[in-house]
Amino acid sequence: MDALSQARVDLGDRAKVPVRAGAPGVRAADARARTFVPGQLPEAALQRLGPEGILAIQRGSGNRAVSALLGRTNRQSAEASAVTGPGIRLAEGAGPSLMAQELFVQRQPIAPAPQAPLIPGLGRARQDMLEKMIQQADFQGALDTLIGFKHMDYEIETNLLANGTMQYGNFRWDGVTAAPKWDQAGNLLPAVVQIGPTAFRSLPYLYAVVMHEYQHVLDHQTAAGRQKREDGEVEAHAWDILHAVELGISRSPDIVADEWNELNKNYGRITDQQALTRVRPVASRAFAEARKLVGGKATLDTFVP
Repeated sequence: MDALSQARVDLGDRAKVPVRAGAPGVRAADARARTFVPGQLPEAALQRLGPEGILAIQRGSGNRAVSALLGRTNRQSAEASAVTGPGIRLAEGAGPSLMAQELFVQRQPIAPAPQAPLIPGLGRARQDMLEKMIQQADFQGALDTLIGFKHMDYEIETNLLANGTMQYGNFRWDGVTAAPKWDQAGNLLPAVVQIGPTAFRSLPYLYAVVMHEYQHVLDHQTAAGRQKREDGEVEAHAWDILHAVELGISRSPDIVADEWNELNKNYGRITDQQALTRVRPVASRAFAEARKLVGGKATLDTFVP
């Protein structure tokens, strides 16, 4: 039990239990409120207590205690001076009885809306910024900012991307990385990557799509990587699953299941035995991780190594 709970008393019974200001969990106003006794409180002391102190009494001991504290006769009320404070409006000449009325009808403080679960690979400040951009439909801004953050984290090389970013495109795919192209001098050009509207179903999903497409961009940098087809998709989906906690998709069994089912579908299409041998270990690890993350809450297609 915290210090504030230990100090809780029934002010209607005129108990007086001081609470030390500065004790863990006790605000100064709460401590001050606990030292007052109904029926012994002069009007001057009521003014010093103020709305915050009265609210502290209400939170700790309820409306009944506040009624006892503020229950004055009409004569006493007429003599009281005006009291003002956040959430309490008293006209000049109004007394504590009016304060009590206003206090009881005012809305209690509303708890802040729960925050979205933290995405470990981003952190709270970055996550909040990106969530706001998505809510405002600033999709290109969200992409530019996310990629900028990952560049700062040494996870994305922006010089490998056309215009240093991925482009928002209005098409039906989550993301598409265009086939590699070269300039007249034979230099590989930065990759053109487009991200579609469906990728913005959630910030973790967008994060996963961006990093998935970036795996294809990395493949473009080598001759062997440019030969990948279905095996490249297997590796990219495996990357997402094996980094699900970092990406924030580990709490979404449906997303993990979608990642695995796409991986498995591409795995079944591989006809080159060397490629199949190369990706089998990572596919097996991804399947084991997907089963652990999904925990029976979504359907995973059967894996046949």
